Amino acid sequence: MSDHNWKETFKKAVSEFNKLSAKDRAILINRLTKHNKSINKHDYQDREQELVWVVACEAYSYMLDTNESPKTCLEYAARKHYKDIDKVLAEKSKPCGSMVSKIIRDHDKHPVQQAMNNKGYFYRQSIKNSNNVWQMLNTLSTFRKAYEAICELERRVENLENNFEKLNDSVTSLREEILVLESKLAISNGGDKSEVVDKLVQYGINRGEIAELLGVDRRTIYRWENKKDNK
Repeated sequence: MSDHNWKETFKKAVSEFNKLSAKDRAILINRLTKHNKSINKHDYQDREQELVWVVACEAYSYMLDTNESPKTCLEYAARKHYKDIDKVLAEKSKPCGSMVSKIIRDHDKHPVQQAMNNKGYFYRQSIKNSNNVWQMLNTLSTFRKAYEAICELERRVENLENNFEKLNDSVTSLREEILVLESKLAISNGGDKSEVVDKLVQYGINRGEIAELLGVDRRTIYRWENKKDNK
């Protein structure tokens, strides 16, 4: 609207207003005042809701990242967005409507939430049922801490399994060394060489390895065995 048209419209409005009686003017002014207060109230509520949304979303992200407590996450979010910490903590239990569902959806690509969901440790509906930001963060914290504890136990189990395999290999190797030393000792003291070979074969060592371990060639091993067959 041009300045000329705006001025003309304003003049007409003033003219119409002046035609009203004093009583009608008072009624109109009262209605306009109430309407203006209503608009300001809605603007304030929108700003308050935006504050809750920004802080809640940030706190949710921080909890996924760090596994910190709900209070610590809220305090961090408040500081990051220059909000009054005491005010944020005082409003943490206010109803937040559909905000929780949106926050969950907005974090579906967060690596921790994805991992929790893939392993079956992210109970989306339980978090969605939260009535306020504080309940949402406490519910998420329960699942987040449980997930971290399970992952730590899985890592410990994997390490134990790996260590067990290494230990088992070490025990097998040591037993083999003992058996070879016993075999050499028996042979050096005139023991039955064919029996020594049989014992090593039964342990799972092939004849080529037996020859190498005892420091003889393979033909000697076969000769020892043939002597047994010829007895």
